[in-house]
Amino acid sequence: MSKARGLADLGNVYSDGALSNRNMIINGGFEVWQRSTDTTGTYFAYKTADRWRHYNGAMSMRSYRVNVSSDTDVPTQYALGLEVTSAQWGLKQIVEYVKAGTYTLSFYIKASVAGTLNLYDPSESVAITTDWQRVEKVITVSSGQNDIFIVKNTAQSLVGTVYITGVQLEVGDTATPFEHRSYGEELALCQRYTQATGVIATNNPSTRWASWLLPVVMRAAPTVTNLSVDSPSITTLPVYDTAPARFHQNNSVVGGTGTATFILDAEL
Repeated sequence: MSKARGLADLGNVYSDGALSNRNMIINGGFEVWQRSTDTTGTYFAYKTADRWRHYNGAMSMRSYRVNVSSDTDVPTQYALGLEVTSAQWGLKQIVEYVKAGTYTLSFYIKASVAGTLNLYDPSESVAITTDWQRVEKVITVSSGQNDIFIVKNTAQSLVGTVYITGVQLEVGDTATPFEHRSYGEELALCQRYTQATGVIATNNPSTRWASWLLPVVMRAAPTVTNLSVDSPSITTLPVYDTAPARFHQNNSVVGGTGTATFILDAEL
């Protein structure tokens, strides 16, 4: 991008009303992976990088973090890798609040083989190559719409690994350079919706209570699931109470020592 083009775009963004905090997408650089950095399965759920949800129906799809720090064609350290077939699949982020109006969606994408994908809209098929390209699309968001699709859930012709990074959604009709945030800021934004927390130790045959004050107030009272348990001495791990800022947990044990970690989920 030339300096003149950059200055012109900056002026346009200023007119649209944002110079900082432009990107409405959280974790668009795929830095934060609280659940797992590598997962394979069939699901219509949150299993991949924080805040991202993909759809792969009956197709078993691997989703994993890719280090692209040495790649000068993209502005990020990490990308999302998706091993896909020609079956239906999609990738989206549900933004908590998007006011009706005009927005620009942009992201970088490439694949292990050339092919086509239906990006952001099933009626628009885009040629994908083995080189990074930045896709820019002006979209109109209607009232009540908050699903922002990168790949629309429909049959695709590309079979291979798709790489995506640098996702940005901003007000107006101009795509600006990807907005960087610190890892700490990105993590805190993600923790409004998901938190991996709590290593619990027990060391005698009794019932123990534990209470956590969460580092970030969550969007709603979360649902809590066990991410891992490393000792057979823990027989149950019921959660007794949750709230956006804390949760209470009880473990009934049969003796010995054990640890467990939890995923707290308040996703949209």
